[in-house]
Amino acid sequence: SVTVLVNIHNIYLKFVLT
Repeated sequence: SVTVLVNIHNIYLKFVLT
């Protein structure tokens, strides 16, 4: 679902931006 994709994307960004 969209919510799951958004959560995964947010986690991905957290790792990338860190």
